[in-house]
Amino acid sequence: HLREIGCIGPFSPWIVPLASDKESFYFVGHYWGMVHPDAYRMCFPLELTMQLYKLWYGERPLVFDACASHLNAPWAAPLIRAAVPE
Repeated sequence: HLREIGCIGPFSPWIVPLASDKESFYFVGHYWGMVHPDAYRMCFPLELTMQLYKLWYGERPLVFDACASHLNAPWAAPLIRAAVPE
């Protein structure tokens, strides 16, 4: 449903029916154990993809990660802050 309204969720190597297209599971280690903040951007579209989307649709899409697993992983909050400080 979110793609229908122009939102782009994160990439995830897991195929989970209820979580696909909205949860990355990145900071809980589901990217083959990697949780480094600098690699978090691989979960999201390339800048070229964003520019092409804007060219085609007239605006940049909303890009998000709605992973509830990050809420109960005590190490996730500092890693998220390091990856996205603003």
